[in-house]
Amino acid sequence: MATRVSIPQAVPKRPAIKWHKDYYGYLFIAPFVIAFLIFGLYPVYNTLYLSFTDSTLMSGNQTGLA
Repeated sequence: MATRVSIPQAVPKRPAIKWHKDYYGYLFIAPFVIAFLIFGLYPVYNTLYLSFTDSTLMSGNQTGLA
């Protein structure tokens, strides 16, 4: 009685061009993310930084949490 041995088949790889198509969404959302970081998070960071400094035009002394 003969037994059959199954040989594993190679899994076909995705084409290289498909890999690039997966990142089109990131390219479309990148301008929003960059604008959000510049106009959204930077003012919040700068406000927190300035709230803990005692600054004038000539000097900037740390006053809080330092």
